[in-house]
Amino acid sequence: MSELTPEIADQVLTACETNLAEIAGAFTRALDAEFSATLGESSLLKLGEAAAEFDGPGLAVVVSIGEVGAMILLPESTGLLPSWYAQPDATGKSKLTTLAQELGMLVLPDSFFSDDFQAGRVAALKQAIKTAELTDPAGQVTLNLASASKQGVVSILWPVHRPSSAFAPTSDAPAQAQEAGQEAAQEAAQEAIEKKNVKPAAPSSVAGSVNRQT
Repeated sequence: MSELTPEIADQVLTACETNLAEIAGAFTRALDAEFSATLGESSLLKLGEAAAEFDGPGLAVVVSIGEVGAMILLPESTGLLPSWYAQPDATGKSKLTTLAQELGMLVLPDSFFSDDFQAGRVAALKQAIKTAELTDPAGQVTLNLASASKQGVVSILWPVHRPSSAFAPTSDAPAQAQEAGQEAAQEAAQEAIEKKNVKPAAPSSVAGSVNRQT
């Protein structure tokens, strides 16, 4: 069986070129828009030189082949992703899973058979790459994806050594939660101080006059 190493870039590029129409169709069915795809290029990706778009959120598709796998990334900044993909309902989850399954068969050579596939939004693509333990340098093939006036680049990266960890919560999530809790506590404390400092209104002169008359 062939090994999923950066050296098979030409084979991945050939698979993508052969299946461009089917790849575009898979995105069309999954993301509720008409897509077209053209072939990009193959290269070695050094993690320190990853595209700036990977700093933000996006769609991550992870295909597992035994203990290793490949990632297919589409940044949210491209504008090609529907709003529902961030919190999909049952139908949306089914569409994303089907997309992952189809891409696993279309972007890799026929000698690779995926035994698990996942897809979903990640808050930071670069963090997902890190937690999935992408080889450095890694194999990379890009595709140009377009829909109406919007266009963006899909990156196929391999191999990752912990594909199931790509969707693990980011390490700074607890810190963010703690920070949010501290802010809420500060706001509550400030509100209590403001209430305490409110003085009761003085009796009106009219009310005082009425009392003297009685």
